[in-house]
Amino acid sequence: MTSAVLRRWLAGSSILLGAVLVAGVAAAQDDAEAPAGDAPSSSPASDGDDDDAEKPLHPEAAKKDDDDEDQPAPDEKTASASVKVDVALAAPASEPFARFWIGAGGSLDLALTSGARDACLLGGSAKPVHAGSYCTNPGGSDFPARATLAQNGLLVPGQAGALGGGLKLGDVRVFVAADYAITSSILAGVRVGYELNTYPGHAGISGRPDFLRNLHLEARGTYVFGRDALSRVAFAPIAFLGAGVATTDAHARTQVSMLGVRGKTTVDAWQLGGPGLVVVGGGVRYGFSARAAFTAAWKLEVAFGYGSLFAMGPELAFQWGF
Repeated sequence: MTSAVLRRWLAGSSILLGAVLVAGVAAAQDDAEAPAGDAPSSSPASDGDDDDAEKPLHPEAAKKDDDDEDQPAPDEKTASASVKVDVALAAPASEPFARFWIGAGGSLDLALTSGARDACLLGGSAKPVHAGSYCTNPGGSDFPARATLAQNGLLVPGQAGALGGGLKLGDVRVFVAADYAITSSILAGVRVGYELNTYPGHAGISGRPDFLRNLHLEARGTYVFGRDALSRVAFAPIAFLGAGVATTDAHARTQVSMLGVRGKTTVDAWQLGGPGLVVVGGGVRYGFSARAAFTAAWKLEVAFGYGSLFAMGPELAFQWGF
């Protein structure tokens, strides 16, 4: 009896052991074929109690597992940083606005004269009775002549020419401009130009070289309002301030009466200012692109030196940047 029971127990044990070995081999093959990092969905030890299998062994361990899942893998961090560095190195350094600007323009002066009666009459020292007022013949020579005071002695007081007060046509200026962009809104540069319609005589600018009568030389600073003003395709307000050397003139046609001469003599009466010059103004700038712009402005001028004169007028210019 005992031997039969023992044989049955050994046979059952052998069968059970074989089944366990087969199951173990199959599980090992499944683990080998599964992707790295995948955990087995179940184990023999968890079959008996599903609630215990789903519950974490310790709260701290569960928190750590959650944190680990939120953090990117070290390889992903390294790859992301490498991509950012590569992009930064590959991005070319570009200038957001042109630093150098050259251009050309012109302006017209409307001078505010104070007015003078007997504008051509000279005093005892051959100086104008009205400081800053001078007369010339239509051809440009001084009137009255300074070689002798004979012509001045023939002028009839009260009828020796008149220059009315108010705005008079002044100088016409054409210039070339060169500016450097200190920032995307601030320009500093020079204006070098030639003046037309200037005083042609010599008495009013004695001691000054003739070539300076037509010279306009100015240092100027310009502020362009707005963000990235020099590189935007848009309108932008501007303001500028300048100082330099230039003549500022205004004249009007008048007539004088002379003793012994029938009728009246036609002359030009001038009021002179300069050679010092201060300019302030404002207007608008339109950028066609980051390399081309047009400006239209209104300027105010104060001329001082051998004569004082206030003037104003429009100014237009076109500039190219590089």
